Amino acid sequence: VVYVAAATRGNPGTVTAGTAVFMLSGDDPSALAVAEDVLSTIGARTTRVGGGAAAKAVKLAVNALLAVTMQSLAESVLLAAGRGVGRRVPTSTSPARPRRHRS
Repeated sequence: VVYVAAATRGNPGTVTAGTAVFMLSGDDPSALAVAEDVLSTIGARTTRVGGGAAAKAVKLAVNALLAVTMQSLAESVLLAAGRGVGRRVPTSTSPARPRRHRS
């Protein structure tokens, strides 16, 4: 029996859209190759993250990062809102937002 862990970054909608990302781990390279072939038909990318059940640890780490980021954003917006700043202003000034050039 060969075991391959395949954690998913996404949800049913991302799988349906073909944009899910799969994190694979296991100790049998040929089993990982088969899993990559199968998952590449339903997702955007597969990444090998280590041996054993490492994919589970990576999934937990990614989820923790997302949770902390969302909580920090909420706290930052509430801090600004407490000083009378509209709730959309802190996120509209993010450098990650696309820049609009005025003509």
